[in-house]
Amino acid sequence: MLTYFRGATARHHHFMAVPISLAQATLFSKPSILLHRNAINGFSFFIPFSSSSAQKIQTHKWRQPVVSVLDLGGVKIGRDDVVRDDPTNNVPDAIFLKLGMQLHRRDQHPVGILKNAIYDYFNANYSNKFDKLDDLCPIVSTKENFDDVLVPPDHVSRSYNDTYYIDSQTVLRCHTSAHLAELLRRGHTHFLVTGDVYPRDSIDSTHYPVFHQMEGVRVFFPGDWETSGMDGTSYAAEDLKKCLEGLVQHLFGNVEMRWIDTYFPFTNPSFELEIYFQNVALLRLKQLFSIDVSASSSDDCNLASFAKTDTWKEGTNCCSWDGVTCNRVTGLIIGLDLSCSGLYGVIAPEISHLSNLVSLDLSIYSGLGLETSSFIALARNLTKLQKLHLRGINVSSILPISLLNLSSLRSMDLSSCQLYGRFPDDDLQLPNLKVLKLKGNHDLSGNFPKFNESNSMLLLDLSSTNFSGELPSSIGILKSLESLDLSSTKFSGELPSSIGSLKSLESLDLSHCNFSGSIPSVLGNLTQITHLDLSRNQFDGEISNVFNKIRKLIVLDLSSNSFRGQFIASLDNLTELSFLDLSNNNLEGIIPSHVKELSSLSDIHLSNNLLNGTIPSWLFSLPSLIRLDLSHNKLNGHIDEFQSPSLESIDLSSNELDGPVPSSIFELVNLTYLQLSSNNLGGIVETDMFMNLENLVYLDLSYNILTLSNYSHSNCALPFLETLLLSSCNISEFPRFLCSQEVLEFLDLSNNKIYGQLPKWAWNMASPQLQNLEFMAARRCYDVSQRSCLSMFPGSKLSKLNSALVLQYYCPG
Repeated sequence: MLTYFRGATARHHHFMAVPISLAQATLFSKPSILLHRNAINGFSFFIPFSSSSAQKIQTHKWRQPVVSVLDLGGVKIGRDDVVRDDPTNNVPDAIFLKLGMQLHRRDQHPVGILKNAIYDYFNANYSNKFDKLDDLCPIVSTKENFDDVLVPPDHVSRSYNDTYYIDSQTVLRCHTSAHLAELLRRGHTHFLVTGDVYPRDSIDSTHYPVFHQMEGVRVFFPGDWETSGMDGTSYAAEDLKKCLEGLVQHLFGNVEMRWIDTYFPFTNPSFELEIYFQNVALLRLKQLFSIDVSASSSDDCNLASFAKTDTWKEGTNCCSWDGVTCNRVTGLIIGLDLSCSGLYGVIAPEISHLSNLVSLDLSIYSGLGLETSSFIALARNLTKLQKLHLRGINVSSILPISLLNLSSLRSMDLSSCQLYGRFPDDDLQLPNLKVLKLKGNHDLSGNFPKFNESNSMLLLDLSSTNFSGELPSSIGILKSLESLDLSSTKFSGELPSSIGSLKSLESLDLSHCNFSGSIPSVLGNLTQITHLDLSRNQFDGEISNVFNKIRKLIVLDLSSNSFRGQFIASLDNLTELSFLDLSNNNLEGIIPSHVKELSSLSDIHLSNNLLNGTIPSWLFSLPSLIRLDLSHNKLNGHIDEFQSPSLESIDLSSNELDGPVPSSIFELVNLTYLQLSSNNLGGIVETDMFMNLENLVYLDLSYNILTLSNYSHSNCALPFLETLLLSSCNISEFPRFLCSQEVLEFLDLSNNKIYGQLPKWAWNMASPQLQNLEFMAARRCYDVSQRSCLSMFPGSKLSKLNSALVLQYYCPG
């Protein structure tokens, strides 16, 4: 009894069919031509392993030089041995050149890699019983090619149109079956034959006159099956199926497969093994989704949102599809990235058929869901998965504890996935995990996760969840951790001293929590940290000198706590600092005057403290400064001239500053926000001075002792101005530049000295945003001294005011 299988490299990529033949004794039958025009037979190995597949896409005609002699398995074959001046010879030079390529014997070529992978399987499962033959000469007799495998004399495959004839008795083998009879006669009982074969096909998208084939043979003897209770045919068939199922799993992982009883010429019985693979799985997955690019609404998508599945078309190579990544050697799909591609619906279990996936990213969908059955199948079949990103997908039906079944994961992002319940308190059994993001699952609770000492965590993000409790001292075992984000959670208590062991930490965000106590001095051990945010907690005490050691800081935010004492004395050491926020604390004393080398500092926020003294000169000369907020302190003295042309926002309000408004402010062409109210600033400010501030959105000069002069007749247009607060600015007439303001929403001219009739143009201010508010009191003048005066306003309503208009007039005495 003999079992026999054959595999060939075909050009169909959506499934594999393995034809199986079973025959008695030495009966060798030809199941079919493996690249049959009407059927898909043989292994379909995702790469057209023709010996010259690249030639199909040549853009320039080129002829390889014809060599005179080839060495095939130690046998010298000359050109004249193959390409002859014989009326029966139909072998062209192009085919002769293929004879010496032997791609299946090149270990780094995909054909050779695949052959060796099959060898590995047979060696491991059959104790090296199978002989491997891959150097048999492709020149065979017509007897070996046809008669020994029982091809009838009148069969079409014998024609000159289907076979390459060297002469009337010699051909280039059409299949490796041409060697089987001779090998059996030599006594081989277990063997694999691999070689290049040459059916005479016309070249098109699915045919090529050279491909590679492997056949396997195992001979059974009566003693093998007699004790099994089965007849020889059934025993051999069962063993064959078991063998090939194992081979498929070895090559392709845990894929779905099915056996089909079929018919191949001259064989009985015949089987076909179909594998649910690659293209078919993806195309079926595509059918189960609806597409709406607007469903990918997150800002993270931006202009990158597009329907990637539009390129998924039957008959094309799935490795070229958008969002699909294949292994460059094996051709297996290892990556699927459908993030921001407009899918919505339910993720079907079919996705688990892509069992070789290493990376799966379906992020940023508001209308996509993953049900429990699909997740179970995913966890069971995708055993090689290292990256799973499902941010924004509804996975609310999945229990948090089931996440621990994905033991191969290195990166898991389940941010904003509507996870709820309690996250496991036990040790995370995810030994390879490096990235864990659970951000935005507001109903997900738990304590700080426990990790094994051998963990290799790099990033942990539990922000905007319901996690609570104190940080355990065991946090110190996360020695590889580079980023920790616990912001907007319910964690509380003092920071453990073991946090100083996180010496690889580059970013630490503990904002919007309930932490208390002082900053532990061990924080100074975090010498690699660049982002530190402890804002909106209950920290107190003095800001320690930990910043003497932390010199790589780019972002430092300690705002909205209860820190007291002096300003950071070691600020000069933070030469990389870009963002500094110490606002809403109880800091007192002066701002250090001798600070240098802060050339990267773009944001300074020191508002709502008890700082006093003058503003040091270095704050006015920072080359990268964009936002400056010193409001609500006790700062005094003059405001120096600004030397920071990049400034966009200045807030010095609610201090004790005096002197004139520095003229350099009116040269800051990027300025959008200027707040100088509630100081003692004096002098005269001409409306013309604002002509260069074309980007200004917010202006407040209220509650100073300065005078706003309006004598110029120039048209000072501030095209983006939305808020103008000029209360108590000694204004004596309605500012003329208001007539050209088109987006103004809030105007305060209260507590000034404006009198007389409201200008006519004021009733028709051009702003389309100023709607709805009817100025019903326009017929009366309000006298703060309770003295009445004559009506000054026309009898109409100011119909284009939206947010507020404050025009508290002083009537002449």
